[in-house]
Amino acid sequence: MAFIFGSKAQRTFRKIQDLASSDMVDQAAVMIEEELDNLLEDHEVAGKLVPFLMDIGHPDLGGRIGEKVIRKHSDLRVSVTRLLEEKQSQFPRSIELLRVIWKSRLHQRDFNGLFDLLSRTDRVTVNRFADSVQSSWQALNGVKGRELGAGIDRILAWSVISFNKGQTRESMDILVDAAERCHFPEESLSRLSGWIASRTGGTDMEVNLRRVRILVAIGDRERAIAELPSLYEAEDNILSQAVSLVEKELVPGDTTSRATISLARLMSHAGRVNEACLILESLVDSGKGSNQLEQAVTGIVLHAQGSARVHLLQARLRLARGENTQALDSIERAFQCEDIADSPVVDICMSFIDSGVDRDGLITGKLGEFLVEQGSVSEAVQILVYSVSRDPEWVLEKLQALLKRDRSSAAVLTLVAVVLLVLSRVGEAAATLKHLASRKDIKSKQDIYSVLSYFDYLMEEHPELRRLRASCGSRGGADSGSASDWLELVLSGDKISEEGYLSIFDSGIIKNRAEDLLKSGFEPTTPVSNLLYAEAIFNSGEVENSGKLLERAMESPELVDRVTGIVSAMPFSVLSKIEPAETLSTLNRYGRGELVAKLLPLLAMRSVEPWMDQLASEVVLGTNERTVMFRLRYFIDSGRPGTGAAAVKGIDSGVPSIDRLVEGCSAAAAGDRDRATDALSQAADSESTAPLAKAVLSMLLEENKGTTLGTIALARADLNTGNATGARVTLMPVLDKIEVLNFLEEAVADLPASHELQGCLALARLYSGNPEGYREAAGTAAEGNSGVIKELVEKGARYSIAAGDSEGMIFAAELGGKYLEDFDPSELCIRALCLNPSLHQRIGLETSTDPVLVMLISLASENAESFKEETMPEWVSLPISIVSSARETWSAQNSTDALVELEKLAIQIDSSREIHLIRMALASSGLNRSSELLSDAEADSSLRKDFFELCSEKETAGAAMERLFPFGITAAEKTEVDLLTSMLVRCGAQDKLFDLAEMLLGSEDGKYREAASEIVEMFIPTAGEEGYLSVEQVVKLLIKAGRLSDAFFMARGNSELLQIVRAVRDEADASGKTPEGLIQSGKAAEAVSLAAKSGSPMRFGDILWKTGDRIAACGVWRKAWSSTGDPSYLVRMVHAMDSMGKPRDAEAIRRILADKHPELLHTTGKPINNNNNLVMIEFSLL
Repeated sequence: MAFIFGSKAQRTFRKIQDLASSDMVDQAAVMIEEELDNLLEDHEVAGKLVPFLMDIGHPDLGGRIGEKVIRKHSDLRVSVTRLLEEKQSQFPRSIELLRVIWKSRLHQRDFNGLFDLLSRTDRVTVNRFADSVQSSWQALNGVKGRELGAGIDRILAWSVISFNKGQTRESMDILVDAAERCHFPEESLSRLSGWIASRTGGTDMEVNLRRVRILVAIGDRERAIAELPSLYEAEDNILSQAVSLVEKELVPGDTTSRATISLARLMSHAGRVNEACLILESLVDSGKGSNQLEQAVTGIVLHAQGSARVHLLQARLRLARGENTQALDSIERAFQCEDIADSPVVDICMSFIDSGVDRDGLITGKLGEFLVEQGSVSEAVQILVYSVSRDPEWVLEKLQALLKRDRSSAAVLTLVAVVLLVLSRVGEAAATLKHLASRKDIKSKQDIYSVLSYFDYLMEEHPELRRLRASCGSRGGADSGSASDWLELVLSGDKISEEGYLSIFDSGIIKNRAEDLLKSGFEPTTPVSNLLYAEAIFNSGEVENSGKLLERAMESPELVDRVTGIVSAMPFSVLSKIEPAETLSTLNRYGRGELVAKLLPLLAMRSVEPWMDQLASEVVLGTNERTVMFRLRYFIDSGRPGTGAAAVKGIDSGVPSIDRLVEGCSAAAAGDRDRATDALSQAADSESTAPLAKAVLSMLLEENKGTTLGTIALARADLNTGNATGARVTLMPVLDKIEVLNFLEEAVADLPASHELQGCLALARLYSGNPEGYREAAGTAAEGNSGVIKELVEKGARYSIAAGDSEGMIFAAELGGKYLEDFDPSELCIRALCLNPSLHQRIGLETSTDPVLVMLISLASENAESFKEETMPEWVSLPISIVSSARETWSAQNSTDALVELEKLAIQIDSSREIHLIRMALASSGLNRSSELLSDAEADSSLRKDFFELCSEKETAGAAMERLFPFGITAAEKTEVDLLTSMLVRCGAQDKLFDLAEMLLGSEDGKYREAASEIVEMFIPTAGEEGYLSVEQVVKLLIKAGRLSDAFFMARGNSELLQIVRAVRDEADASGKTPEGLIQSGKAAEAVSLAAKSGSPMRFGDILWKTGDRIAACGVWRKAWSSTGDPSYLVRMVHAMDSMGKPRDAEAIRRILADKHPELLHTTGKPINNNNNLVMIEFSLL
């Protein structure tokens, strides 16, 4: 009924309106507060609450409820807020109304609106409201981070109120404090500070500074930098604070240079012009020029026009920007400043001069005048040299002024001499040059050389300047420049001093100027000039007969070291062309045996000449030991150990190993192999003589004069020289020797980390019949030397296969698989598994890819799921035991699929027994293997029993009789007949069972008649039914069995069959009296009496059974079993009970057979029930 009466909220609101209409406005207001939650649920009612409360004069309540209405229905925000603002003028003292409107404006960050709101509100109300806001703000003292951000509105509110009170800086301080405590960007702080700054017109520098601090604190670097220009005109104290703030917070990490430029401008306004220029100069040097940089420089120039440094800064900037004319103007203005002496004017002007920017000598002239008057003498001279060619008179004038300051300055006098020569005042210049040449102190020579180095263009015209510069350069430390000057003098045909030639030679410049010297017509006349000429010839490539120049040079002992340097640096191809015999002999005489010992073996490598051997035998080094070792090495390297021994005869080296080496060389030359081997073996023990001992031993081995001991000695020498690889190569041919094995055992003990030796030791152990030792050493060798792995694997595998070592095969497979690429370990693993199936765990099925190997691993591990038969290579010899074990396991697990694959494998390895056992297991599990089992039984008569018990196929069962008993059933044992009968019955081969019964009944041997009778007994219940024998066939069997009474019974209703039975009976009466015959004649009592006298319980029971007295027959057989223990009676009783329809009694007898004669249990037809106790009870009641 809500559509008639309205919602609950509407009904309540109508009641409230009724109260107000009845002048009960207070009660109406109270009711609104009480029912507020209900009223707010209705959108229409909610929109009417605030206007209603305003109309009844409750602005405070209207404000509070208006706030809740906005929170509940956001779409009403605008209308409610507008209404509250409209009513605020009517209720200027309502603090709640003020608070709600304030909150809305503050939420919108409408600071102008907040300011206007305070202006139109009653002052008393504003003060009360301000007190509450201040209390709320003070509650945030000490709060930081995100917690402070949650109360940011309280901070903004108090800052606006403070600003409204005229406390501008205090309001900004509130924001600064909050920004520094926030630690995260708070945009509202930036907005309010910007609003306050704009309200002050940007003229209050304290406010502007605080604005920058706020932006820095909240991380807004870009806006902070943008606000810095507002501080350029601030007072000094504010500028100092701003500089400190920018240096600390904004310059670090300044990638755009804006903060750095602003810092410079702030510093310049703070009076720190030099520091500002230094900052901006670094930006100019770094190439970070920009419009802002240019504006900053211009601003500083305008601010400090009397400072030379700012003009120089502007000049550098303009030069960098390619404004050369303006840059020179700035330089000129800089010289007009009084503080020019305190500026870096020299460095900056020099940079202009070096750049080639000097208009009509303006800079050099200005700088020259300045330095002559105020600078150092050396700097003044350095600048004046630039003006010599343009205005020598002016330069001479300035030099006169400098001489007044320092008359002894070599730099000034040198420049005076140069200017005089330029002015053609040769006499005065010569006198000055003579004076300068006579100076001996290093400082003067360095100054002279420094000044003259600017006047290369005058050297050709005035060679006396070149000679003075060359002389001063040699003695003043400028060797390269001095050598160049000396060489130019030589090339021009001048004679120079020995010092000059040595300067040219030692500087090495002749390497690039050799052709110039050779073409100049220079002729050497002194040892040192011969040295220089020889060096030129060597560098030109024309070296034939130049050895004589070196010999002439060595006429001066002081030049021997330089000749030694030439020869030692000479390429071998050059050395062999200069006919070095005399040169090397001379060097040897002068004690340069070290160089001769270095070069002589190199020359001998090409061809050995007599003078080389003679010189080698004369070389003397620092000690007897070194001398002997060189001579021995020289001759041994050329294959002449005997000559080497002769060359050191009479020299006592004092080292036993060297003496043994000499002895070994002599013995080798004499053909005494044993003495040579012994001596050289001792020499090989020393690192110093081991290489030479090795070389001589190698000669002996190459001449087939070596022994095993010699080979070991050679290997020992290799090891002592650190050549383990060489030792390995040496020992490889004789690793089968026991002496070598012993040596390797000792060597590896000393050098366990030598993988080459470990590899040799592995093979030596293998050849000595120690496979375990082989594997240990081979594994170690493989870890560090991949080069020996292939050989270790191949030889280890070959040995393991020959020795039948399965562990060795697996080791070789693992080693090869781990270290050799494209190595297939399958064959080794297959051979190992065939020898030792338990190794399958080490191979791992998941890492094997060869199908045969996978098959063998699955077989060895008896893993039925992964086993699959594969054709094996001919060399695989699979042990029967592995197949047998898997067959037993899988038979127990009834793993048919695996057994099927295993049957294929058994056929492949031609194991007839395993084939048969696997087929038995498959047949037992329900898989048809009848024909295969028949074939097995046909091939081996001992397997007939298995076939009879497991055959499950009718056709195969039917064919069994002809195939297994081709000569007739009479050749079979009785147990076989019983089993055959059971099989035919089980497989439902009725026709074959009939044929069997006929054959058995027709047999003259009575031992089969019992079995035949049992078969006949089986046919009686089912005679004439579909799928079984016809009545006629059963009657024929009964007649053959002599059971005429049963035949008569079965033939009833069929006159033709009855006629046949009667004919048989009549024939039996005439044939004589036997129990069977009497039965056929219908004389049952006589037959029983005659059978009782026969003495055969089995026959007596059969006669009783045939006469129909079946209970009596069972009693006879039971009694016979009790007295004889013959289990055949129990078997007969089982069939009898089944025929009589007493299955529980038959089951009881089967239990007895299971306990005492389980092998006969299959002849009883079906399994026993071991849990049926009543069976025993029934049987005991028989």
